Amino acid sequence: MYNDVLTKFQKDYSYDLITECFGIESKLYAEDFIITKSIYNKYIDIIETNIDIIKGKTVIDVGAGSGMWSILMLLSGATNVIAVEPRDYLYNGLRNTVEKHNLNIKCIKGFHNDIEGKYDTVILSGILGLIPERVEYLETLGNHGQYIFIRNAVHNISENCVEVNLRHNNNYMQGYNLKQPVLNDLGYQTTTTLQTKDARIGQYLKHKFGTNYFYSISQYLGYSIHRRYIANGNQYYVLKTI
Repeated sequence: MYNDVLTKFQKDYSYDLITECFGIESKLYAEDFIITKSIYNKYIDIIETNIDIIKGKTVIDVGAGSGMWSILMLLSGATNVIAVEPRDYLYNGLRNTVEKHNLNIKCIKGFHNDIEGKYDTVILSGILGLIPERVEYLETLGNHGQYIFIRNAVHNISENCVEVNLRHNNNYMQGYNLKQPVLNDLGYQTTTTLQTKDARIGQYLKHKFGTNYFYSISQYLGYSIHRRYIANGNQYYVLKTI
């Protein structure tokens, strides 16, 4: 038992969330679910370290997945949370859990650009690598909110560079964009797009970012660096837009 928030999530919400998202076949896993050291470390890195941009704030969790972190942010003091997720089974599972427990979380079945209105903080945890128009997207977010939280893995590439890979989407990395550029047989970028109703199939471009990349982008956009750190194999940025 690591802290009150994680203990409450495990005790009150984890079973329903897991079984709603993944079905009755996940029942045994849900019954045995515990807060691991890895979950604890991630909680510290994502939420506790950034409690100033979460507690008392309207938070948008883009690419929410099962919604575990949306619930944890709410339990950590967020005024309300908007969870955006394109995959039916995860969206439905989180929505059912939210309704069952009367949580102040609004679920949106959509993509990164399906958010509007004003908010305090937007959470981009591991999804920017799937968004081709990321600079324009970060600029758009700045018109609506004050803080942008970014988490991405640390890669062994030049610190100001982006590495682009063509991947096959097998439900890893969330299949977040239905429409996105792909590469032709010669390896050049084209204007071809993929369109599919199933976010788990197809090819997509995966971007890996150097550790200084988002610092350079924040300068370009006129944002300030509110917080920047590396922990447990991930790089973290909190950009302040105003």
